[in-house]
Amino acid sequence: MLSILTCRSKLPWLIISLASSLSAFAVTDEPPPKTEGTANPEAIPAETSEEAILSTIQYPQEMEAKLFAREPNVQDPTAITFDGQNRLYIAETHRFERGVEDNRRNPWVADDYQLTTTAGRLEMYKKYADKKPLSYFTEYSEKIRVVEDRDGDGKADHSQIFADGFNDPLDGTAAGVMELDGKIYFACIPHVWLLEDTDGDLAADNRESLQEGYGISVSLSGHDLNGFVLGPDNRIYFTIGDRGYNLKTKDGRHLYSQYEGAVFRMERDGSGLEVIHTGLRNPKEVAFDRYGNLFSVDNEADMQDMARVVDVVEGAHSGWQRGHQAFQKFTNLIYGTSRHDTNWMRERHWDPDSELRPRAILAPAGWVAKGPSGLAYNPGTGLAEKWDNHFFVCDFVGANSAVIGFRMEPNGAGFKVEKKENFVSGMLCTDIEFGYDSKAYVTDYVGSWPTHGFGNVFTFEDPKETAKPETKEVRGIFAKGFNKLPAQELAGLLRHPDMRVRLRAQVALSDDVQNRDLLLAATASTEPLTTRLHGVWGLGNLARLKKDTQSAEQLAALCSDDDSKVRGQAVKALGDSGHREDLDAILGCLADSDLRTRMLAAIATGKLGTRSQIPILMAVAKDNDDRDEYLRHGVVQGLIGIGDADLVHAFANSESPAIRRAVVLALRRFGDGRIGHFLKDTDLSIAVETVQAINDNYIEGARQDLAAATHLLGKSTWAVDLRILNAMIRAGGDDNARRLIEVASNKSLSENARTEALWLLGRFEKSPPTDPTTGMYRPIKGQQPLGKEVRGEIHDALLPLLANSTGNLLVEALGLAGKFGVEIPTKTLMGQLTGAKNPLQVRLAALGKLEKEKPSGFTETLVGLTADSDPKMRAAALQALGRISPEEAFGVIGNILASGEPSDQQLAIALLGTLAHPQAPATLLNLMQDLKNQPPAIHLDIIEAATKHGGPELDMAVADHEAGIDKGDPLAAFQVALEGGNPENGRSIFFNNGSANCRQCHKVGERGGDAGPNMAGIGGRHESAYILESIVNPSAKLAAGYSAIAVTMKGGKIVAGLLVSENEDEVVVRNMETNEETVCKRTDIVSIPPAISTMPPMGLILKKTEIRDLVAFLSSLK
Repeated sequence: MLSILTCRSKLPWLIISLASSLSAFAVTDEPPPKTEGTANPEAIPAETSEEAILSTIQYPQEMEAKLFAREPNVQDPTAITFDGQNRLYIAETHRFERGVEDNRRNPWVADDYQLTTTAGRLEMYKKYADKKPLSYFTEYSEKIRVVEDRDGDGKADHSQIFADGFNDPLDGTAAGVMELDGKIYFACIPHVWLLEDTDGDLAADNRESLQEGYGISVSLSGHDLNGFVLGPDNRIYFTIGDRGYNLKTKDGRHLYSQYEGAVFRMERDGSGLEVIHTGLRNPKEVAFDRYGNLFSVDNEADMQDMARVVDVVEGAHSGWQRGHQAFQKFTNLIYGTSRHDTNWMRERHWDPDSELRPRAILAPAGWVAKGPSGLAYNPGTGLAEKWDNHFFVCDFVGANSAVIGFRMEPNGAGFKVEKKENFVSGMLCTDIEFGYDSKAYVTDYVGSWPTHGFGNVFTFEDPKETAKPETKEVRGIFAKGFNKLPAQELAGLLRHPDMRVRLRAQVALSDDVQNRDLLLAATASTEPLTTRLHGVWGLGNLARLKKDTQSAEQLAALCSDDDSKVRGQAVKALGDSGHREDLDAILGCLADSDLRTRMLAAIATGKLGTRSQIPILMAVAKDNDDRDEYLRHGVVQGLIGIGDADLVHAFANSESPAIRRAVVLALRRFGDGRIGHFLKDTDLSIAVETVQAINDNYIEGARQDLAAATHLLGKSTWAVDLRILNAMIRAGGDDNARRLIEVASNKSLSENARTEALWLLGRFEKSPPTDPTTGMYRPIKGQQPLGKEVRGEIHDALLPLLANSTGNLLVEALGLAGKFGVEIPTKTLMGQLTGAKNPLQVRLAALGKLEKEKPSGFTETLVGLTADSDPKMRAAALQALGRISPEEAFGVIGNILASGEPSDQQLAIALLGTLAHPQAPATLLNLMQDLKNQPPAIHLDIIEAATKHGGPELDMAVADHEAGIDKGDPLAAFQVALEGGNPENGRSIFFNNGSANCRQCHKVGERGGDAGPNMAGIGGRHESAYILESIVNPSAKLAAGYSAIAVTMKGGKIVAGLLVSENEDEVVVRNMETNEETVCKRTDIVSIPPAISTMPPMGLILKKTEIRDLVAFLSSLK
């Protein structure tokens, strides 16, 4: 957010480029073969030396770095892939925030939360065409570019557009690309595309949509369709963020989720599409390790949660749905109170150690990064031994971004992050892939998130490793291709140290049943483990794709192998084969000594088993006794696969808590109303799991059971209580209204529960459409008026509550009184209103009732309250007075303007902007004409009130004021925001405003992000004018240690890093990787480009009143 304040410069070299005039190499950009959007801006010229750019990058000492390509030959890169000739294909986004939108900066949020189809999203765009016409969405196109090093010097010397024309209004970000056997898979909402160049001119001339229907909502920017990786099962895996999907597959199945991200897989031709892991927020790429385990890294939600490594397991749910986001960024959608908050944080669904997380949510494998983007796995060649068995994720945070290497280690049936460290850093990295030359290629988005035309591709090479014969031959192997190689040669490649070579050789072998014996030979115990696994996977492909019975039988034999990894992958492949005759081999693995194998066997049992295997799975659950949640998930997934809910329910009264919990989790997945049985379970944790299941999964068949579960109120957490109370209003009917009455009247329950019960009664007949327990758009269907009898009961229950309650409970009771015919004596209400010792919320509630009744003497009371000691009471009284007696209000306004507090004057002036009084315009005009002599704290209020009231004279006065603002001074228009802000409102903006998103980068004390400096004490270090300038002109003042710089010294040396300090004699620069500081004497410096913040000026995002409040808040942090 702020630049004092600002996140570390997102692109150190961008700072250099804006000040340098050095020329870059020239590369042709051939005309695109397709028509892109109507706008086709000229490419931005490259103006910075390679040395200057590379000086800002940190990488392992044993490696060499090169700038492989840069703008204009690569622009805004998001994802990359290689073809067999080691040509680099780059997905580029040219529509970010100019066609690909973000809910935080658009008026359609409520509409967007209701969308269920991509067609509905198009209709929404049409609805708001007065804000953004449809032509806005087609002006720019996403692209795929192909870049090539033709002369072998390690730098690109050819660049051209491979495909464009992705500028339909519904098109999203070009966010995933993969080459496979001469075809390009391309992820661009709403399609997964298959592109092909049939004539060899490096331009796609065939394109086919494999599937449409991804991205039904706009959501937050970047929550895209991402891809891809080829799995050892010869299927393609990819992801989508929480923009949702509504898919009709080629074989007629319906895959739908409104609010969740997911991992998918499909056959190469797009058939067999299925969802394998859900409940994700914004996963990017997926990657397999050499043992066949699939991982992704899911982004945090900007709520002080963590980005999570996801162990992708069939049928798993990771707990996220987009309704959680509404509680933080779109609170107006919730129609709730401070009692309502996201369970993502309350129950820490993202935390593997949370005791409150529903067990239906599978824990993550650990935490890595803050803004995970591209993901790759070490292929086995090209890197030093220290990086063996490592994943590499691009941490796209816009501040000191890095590629982080991390290793996964077994943890029971799951995994955990064992080791993590930076691999390379110093660029805004979006993707990493390993070329067939065994170099690491990293894309650099440059600068900041919006589209801007910059881009780099770096290579990182370990010369010692790339010189090895087995490494050098990889490129030649891929250039030759696999499909025409002799089977024996392919079999030999299964022993290659490069995982990519092994995989493609395995896939080629498994295309022909005649190669079964070669694949079987690869599984021999004398072979390396990796070779054996490829043999297993090859047999699995034959069994699944070729329906080869003998391969399935060999897999069955391998299920009893001595190596647990071989057993696990054999049982998994056998389960996928559909060969039921070898089910016994799978069942034997249900007691395997290795928990991962046991989990995979349970999942496989669900694919091949029948109802007779359900007792066996229940025995596994009992034996596990809830110790390993991944194994428990495997059992539940097995039960779901078999699909016999009746027999699962038959175990409802088992003596084993672990079996009963497994039944609850399975019935949740089935959506079976019989789950309500477990609300009375003797194990409280199982009953709580049932509450969470019924409410969060909208199991309507058990909703009445949940509404009746008042015995659980107060026994667990407030989040659980809310779900029970919520069931009463969602189930509806007079009996549930009576339950709410009983809760409200029960003094043994918490004030929160009793208050919530009254709040729900007030909405019982007509509720807002968003569920305040989930944040989802879920209107209650068929709500009916309450019966006369129950209305009388509510009336009677309110009498003692009104007489004996205090605080929020009394506030809600006051609010309900009029609705249910309870007459409160005016004297009582007046006492509640005027009693200075009464809680503010009670006084305000009494004010609301009295304003409706307008009793005698009320106007005079309001006049008196405009001088109350509580500023919020004064404000409320003045606003009410303006509504019922403009004449009296005008008199009070005059007094306040003459001698009131600045905050009261602000309110009085704002009221003048709407007050129905004949002298209001003249008063405002006088204030405008005398603006310079008014206190600075009310300047903004005068201008805004005059603007709002309008009229010829006021409009002219405002225009004259604006004409006098110095257009050359970026701060001039914002001087009115320097004084008079509300620190409390500013605090809310800092922590809760989704558009400004301050806390993502900055902390106040211990709360917030750490990409930028901690704001604690900022008001004691800097004056308000400094803070204002940093907000509206972020590049003017950059905090020491948080702005990147590159100093060019005499002799050509460039010292790059973070600016620590500078004075007339020297500049001190800290290396971002080593933290070593270099003192650069001014006499030795040739040039220093100005540091530039990549934070957008907040004047483009926040209103001036919001900026004023934010200045006040930050200035208060002494």
